[in-house]
Amino acid sequence: MSDLVMIDHQEARQHPTLKVGFQTELGPENVIVFDNLPFADFLFYGAPAEGIIPSIGIEVMPLANFLEKIDSRQLSFQVSGMVSRYHIRWLLIEGQMRPDKDGRIINGGGPRSHDFSRARAILRSAQALGCCVDFTLNRADTLKWLLETYRFYQKDPSDHDFFRPQRTAPSLALPLGDPIEEQILAVMHCYGIGEDKARAALAHAGSLLALSLLGEKQLQEIPGWGPTTARRWKVFLAGDTKQVANPVISKYVERFKPNGLSARDRDL
Repeated sequence: MSDLVMIDHQEARQHPTLKVGFQTELGPENVIVFDNLPFADFLFYGAPAEGIIPSIGIEVMPLANFLEKIDSRQLSFQVSGMVSRYHIRWLLIEGQMRPDKDGRIINGGGPRSHDFSRARAILRSAQALGCCVDFTLNRADTLKWLLETYRFYQKDPSDHDFFRPQRTAPSLALPLGDPIEEQILAVMHCYGIGEDKARAALAHAGSLLALSLLGEKQLQEIPGWGPTTARRWKVFLAGDTKQVANPVISKYVERFKPNGLSARDRDL
């Protein structure tokens, strides 16, 4: 099983050099093209670790495609799918994500400019959820990266570790890259957390997903938070049905509406 590499048919058709590279490395008989490989472009298996043969799912996307998936919110769906299906998940982005003097991504492509800080926060959220992230310069560099990664995971498992899927509460299943106002409102759903505490928490953690993965002691390091707030937040994440909504939330919904906030998936 560990000698096989599976490639999604669209990736094999659009970028045949990657398929040929694996065929040269492993032999054509060990490279299988799948009609619909779930949530990834490449799948292979590593050396057994802790009684498990780890599956490695890799999604390769040019920088422009990554930014398009942020806009369409497809990235959230894809990351969630990879986390639920594979032991090890990689987002491999082709291109350099660099900011210009105005904080916009250089050569991002697409019809709109993209904020560098927002894109970086989204990648941090993906990492917090359990996806590894890396960048390559071009297609040749991507092939080199893929082959090296394949060889790495065939090593003795004591030489490396792998992520296990992590879960967040269903109420926090927000699309990656939601506007900061919507993330603030999500935190404020927890009773006892107002706007100042919510802003401080997101600034400290970097994203809503990252905040949801902090332990109680880490939460107490947030400015304005203490043991009581940290405990309330963890109880809220656990989905305690006795937890009541913050009664002041409605006025913030109205204030944030001009910034494009949509309550489409929320009972606000």
